[in-house]
Amino acid sequence: MNKNGTGIVGLGLIAIGILGLLINFNVIDLHFWDFWPFIILVVGLSLEVSYFTSAKKDTGVLVPAGILITISGIFIANVFTDWNAMEYLWPLFIMAPGVGLLQMYLFSKKKDHGVLVPIGVSLLLGGYFLIGNFFSYVDFRLFISIAIILIGLFLIFNKGKANKIEE
Repeated sequence: MNKNGTGIVGLGLIAIGILGLLINFNVIDLHFWDFWPFIILVVGLSLEVSYFTSAKKDTGVLVPAGILITISGIFIANVFTDWNAMEYLWPLFIMAPGVGLLQMYLFSKKKDHGVLVPIGVSLLLGGYFLIGNFFSYVDFRLFISIAIILIGLFLIFNKGKANKIEE
């Protein structure tokens, strides 16, 4: 991590320490257990900062960064809703690796298209359950059937274009 990234992490740690002192001296009434997810968020954000501020662009660092930031968001939402949101947000755990891998794919200079499969599976599967949680009254078999038809139509019409290019 270069000086800029180290400085940002240092400022974050100072802010956390000052917050801890204010809590210990009863200046503010907060409990550590309300803010522990922010530690995960700070780690994820520091990984993001280290990627974007370093001269050597190692996209592999974006995978854990995306996962940690996504998971911290889930925990932050749950801590402030007394864990009632977990009933709806649990599919984000399935999506978290897809978020990290998607960041890696988008920012890498040499695109590895094979990584699109786990990205798609993770995001689509998690998205399916997430939408299902929020709209549980909708019969998603209808949407799956329509999606299958659309994919079939795409394959039929795209095949003709692919053959023209090859000829």
